[in-house]
Amino acid sequence: MKRVIFILMLLFLTVCNQNEPEERSIEVRFEKPNTTVYKEGLFFYNPVTVKILKLSVANHSLEQVISVYSSDLQPVSSKIRIQYNIPEKSVGDILVKFNGNVVDNFVLPKIV
Repeated sequence: MKRVIFILMLLFLTVCNQNEPEERSIEVRFEKPNTTVYKEGLFFYNPVTVKILKLSVANHSLEQVISVYSSDLQPVSSKIRIQYNIPEKSVGDILVKFNGNVVDNFVLPKIV
């Protein structure tokens, strides 16, 4: 009976996560990021102590409309489209530096 309870406890404390083909992720254990990058596939982790940060390495397109006024106070609108992707080698550094939110913390401040 003790073995069954032990196995059930292990199953409840272990969670399975899956990365899609163009996704990479790292684990953050007790607020300290691990530098190991998980590629596509299935992996297990403990949800009590570990948080998973995911990042897509596919090509992305971001469109932004910028409105400004000219010197004679006429409104001028411009539509900007940026295409970007994240290199696989720098996924761990980017997830740690920007806390998984690359668009809001890096891309948008460069546009506006």
